[in-house]
Amino acid sequence: SFIGGWSQDSLVSYVVISASEATSLILVLNGQFVAYKKLPAINLAATADLQRDQFNLFWAEMARHINYYLDCLDKKYSLKFFMSGEVWQNLEKNSLFKNVFKEYFLNASSFGGVDLSSILEVEGVEPDMLDVLQHDLLGGAMMYGNE
Repeated sequence: SFIGGWSQDSLVSYVVISASEATSLILVLNGQFVAYKKLPAINLAATADLQRDQFNLFWAEMARHINYYLDCLDKKYSLKFFMSGEVWQNLEKNSLFKNVFKEYFLNASSFGGVDLSSILEVEGVEPDMLDVLQHDLLGGAMMYGNE
């Protein structure tokens, strides 16, 4: 599956940052589902100072989960991040968001966005519904394989 390929010898974090739902994190290692976590929401309407605090909280919480799993493993794995969701479309261009990310994950080998429709069959699903369902769809693909 695509997930198996992305996560060979890597701990992959797939993050959906939604405007209406809580942000969620799926961790995958060597094609195997590791964990599903909720993360702090991000309010893009906040002032710059508040945004820095939000981004710090967001990445610190993610680092806490990821480092916990890495500490349980018997060898070093590279880190890859794939982001999606409607809030990500705006954060993608936000240098503060990326700079705070680098403060926490200096050694990440990959950081970028992924459009769910490019990796799963979503024909006929309404875009609004896709935003709500995408983590369930991705989680299912990870747990049961995307043959």
